[in-house]
Amino acid sequence: MGSQNQPLPPLTSAELLQAQAELWCHKFAYLKSVALHCAIKLGIPNAISRGAASLSELHAVLPVAPSKRPCLSRLMRFLAASGIFRVDDTNPAQGEVIYRLTAVSRLLVDDDDGHASLSPYMGGCLMPSYFMASLRLAEWLETDDCGKTAAETPFMMAHGTDFWGMLGGDAKLGAGFSEAMQSDSRFVAGIVIRECGEVFAGVRSLVDVGGGDGTMAKAIAKAFPHVRCSVLELPQVVHGVPADDDGKVEFVAGDMMEFIPPADALFLKFILHDWSDEDCVTILKRCKEAISARGPNGKVIIIDTVIGSAASKQTFEAQLVMDFAMMVLFTGKEREEEQWSRMFMDAGFTRTMAVIFICKQYGGCDATNSTNSAPRGFLVANQPTVSTSPEQAEHMSSQNKPLPPLTNAELLQAQAELWCHTYGYLKSMALHCAIKLGIPNAISRCGGGGASLSELHATLPVAPSKRPCLSRLMRFLAASGIFRVDDSTPTQGDVRYGLTAVSRLLVDDDDGGHASLSPFTASCVVPSYFMASLRLAEWLETEDGGAAPAAETPFMMAHGTDFWGMAGRNTEFGAIFNEAMGSDSRFITGIVVRECGEVFTGVRSLVDVGGGDGTMAKAIARAFPHVRCSVLELPQIVDGVQADSKRCKEAIPARGPKGKLIIIDMVIGSVASKQTLEAQLLMDLAMMVLVTGKEREEEQWSRMFMDAGFTRYKISPILGPRSLIEVYP
Repeated sequence: MGSQNQPLPPLTSAELLQAQAELWCHKFAYLKSVALHCAIKLGIPNAISRGAASLSELHAVLPVAPSKRPCLSRLMRFLAASGIFRVDDTNPAQGEVIYRLTAVSRLLVDDDDGHASLSPYMGGCLMPSYFMASLRLAEWLETDDCGKTAAETPFMMAHGTDFWGMLGGDAKLGAGFSEAMQSDSRFVAGIVIRECGEVFAGVRSLVDVGGGDGTMAKAIAKAFPHVRCSVLELPQVVHGVPADDDGKVEFVAGDMMEFIPPADALFLKFILHDWSDEDCVTILKRCKEAISARGPNGKVIIIDTVIGSAASKQTFEAQLVMDFAMMVLFTGKEREEEQWSRMFMDAGFTRTMAVIFICKQYGGCDATNSTNSAPRGFLVANQPTVSTSPEQAEHMSSQNKPLPPLTNAELLQAQAELWCHTYGYLKSMALHCAIKLGIPNAISRCGGGGASLSELHATLPVAPSKRPCLSRLMRFLAASGIFRVDDSTPTQGDVRYGLTAVSRLLVDDDDGGHASLSPFTASCVVPSYFMASLRLAEWLETEDGGAAPAAETPFMMAHGTDFWGMAGRNTEFGAIFNEAMGSDSRFITGIVVRECGEVFTGVRSLVDVGGGDGTMAKAIARAFPHVRCSVLELPQIVDGVQADSKRCKEAIPARGPKGKLIIIDMVIGSVASKQTLEAQLLMDLAMMVLVTGKEREEEQWSRMFMDAGFTRYKISPILGPRSLIEVYP
């Protein structure tokens, strides 16, 4: 480790609380993916597609059970805060909230005359098999590649087969993937045809390599009749493709690793990022052979990601999150320009032999070397107004106006934002992997100077063959704000990574004045939570009541028992939950003791209701010896805050005016920070999925206090996402 490292200064309480809010946003990032998935399944973008809709109008057209309508309100609040929809305060309908589409959600509306909907693509990217594979990343990084049984990817480690093998054996997964690729191809084809027609000038024949059902090739053939288009696909894919009615596209069965039919131009959309460098060089060599006879006019057209090609921070994040997905699912990766260039040279290309044109809607470098701010590249023509069905139209607001066309920049930025939401679960997975590998502790041991990649290699349990993947993981975590790149102390060109305030919360407990939140953070990324969250749309559609017992939560729908029942019966699950609560209690207690001592002035006795193992009560007793502390904990958790509040009121009247109820909980909207509000709303969404509770706004807290017989309260928003609430009889 570096000799110049210095200990990091302690974090202030304000810094700790802000870092905690950011940490919550990362660990619950999978809920952003789930909320988007739920919105697509319920058809919310189409329901708002005329321009605007109130909640009551959404109730009238969406398949949400009447008893679940309050939950739809919470879902919409979260989606609006996340930028999927927006709240329109300019035209209130009898005091109701009005929701409108944003550029992001306009890409999810059913196909019209201007662009293809990306809903199938986004829906196809959130599968249980993907999530389960991503949870194996840390284990996979620790396992060296050796022998014939080594898993090439976390996906293979999780499922015993590679991605393509599962597609062939799982009809539902295969159909979902095919529909997703068709959706993306329709979207990209429209852009290519409108903005990049010059690419096809002089091209008489084109082969779409790995072109699936021919969506892209058919669009090119229709727009440019002079181009004779073919699709090269595996025999089993070609066998399942319906016959082309107009015969403009020919399908060729074959393997691109072995042979590619000759043509003036070869087209590869999102193909090479699935494959290793070695396999890509093989594919490119076959491409070179296929166009060599065409002389200087032959070329390979590639649509793929070139990391760092766009200036937008969100687009860069979209590129990195896609690279992370490649690491989990395939042997491929997203590449920087230098990596692309090296592969082209290794395959035998030169600028004089063939033009390599990388279409840059996903960011790129090419012979023409154009760039823009999208994840892949290409400018986009104006998007027309989206439409809705006649049945929906009669319920929509009469004051809705057609949406103005989106500019090219807005469309491209919207696509990048959509990727970030769709793959948001990978931010949770990357954080989970960092904790399991012990990366925060490894960097902490280096002190303030951080740790280089070579130093991390020496201390982390990462297999030597997986070290390039650790580099990609660290790049993603640094771009996400978990770590930082330290350029102040370069180590012979080796990248150095330092802790941020967020990752300092994940370091094992020390004398720095705070407890580690690693147990609490890791507990929030478990398969049972994710599987429950995927049932959210179905749960919202299911009415409570009927002959069969209704599932009170998506968690119960997914697992046949409620959260507390599983915690009581599953020893491992219960232990993880208890350790998480202890971790959170140690963290928040330190801040309460330091910053809120006046709350305990005049208090002689205190009962910590539902205080678990007494972590909080013990800390208060140590800090304030005059307070006699007790913990009330029941064998079973009693639902119902109002009932609990009444019992609390009965417990304190004998204390006279000095008796009070102290609550540490969230008050949504109590703080101005956008990130803290996002943390609050993510936690509320987690409550909707896991338990019957929710996070509340001040008006809701006030109503409960009054209903329980209390007369006044005081809210102090001094604990980050949470507030300290004092309630008096």
